[in-house]
Amino acid sequence: MQYVVIVLNDKIDVPKVDADYVGVESGALKLLKENLPIKFAIGDFDSIQKEDADLIKDYADDFIELPNEKDCTDSEAAIRECIKRGYEKIFILGGLGNRVDHEIVNLRLIMEYPQDIILHNETNRILSLSEGEYQIEKDDYPYISFFAKDEAIISLDGFKYPLQQKTITKDDLYTVSNEILNENGKILIEKGIVLVIQSKD
Repeated sequence: MQYVVIVLNDKIDVPKVDADYVGVESGALKLLKENLPIKFAIGDFDSIQKEDADLIKDYADDFIELPNEKDCTDSEAAIRECIKRGYEKIFILGGLGNRVDHEIVNLRLIMEYPQDIILHNETNRILSLSEGEYQIEKDDYPYISFFAKDEAIISLDGFKYPLQQKTITKDDLYTVSNEILNENGKILIEKGIVLVIQSKD
């Protein structure tokens, strides 16, 4: 399976993992400073100095400069380029906690590509799941929440608040702040797409 880590800004810690790295705007500069290889750098690069953009251009395997005026965010362009290049699992760092509009875009993209995209920050791990049965590891996240993209039928086993073939819609909010009781919990999705948010304080 091909893994890629997309780094969206220079304010985050970037782990050294066995995956390709993609830098978006100042995220590419962060990868350069950490001496991590950049499979491609992408963005309009209006948030960094021209000399830094030139360094990134020389350092990265590929450099994709986007126009300043466009119909998508830089993070969306990076994700779609990764999908186009055949990456099967995309980890996004720096996609939460800054601009709310960009955060909403990232969450919607996660629901557009179930299982493919995982959004990380220091307190959250977010992905979406389509129809099927899944085992979710608790790790160090005490809370877990589920939200339907449209309408979904789900069953939860091994959770503090179990469900059995429950229909939830995008308007339902009571599925927030559940807890996995032991090492892992099981979710069965019989219909729909579900956003899964694991959180810690």
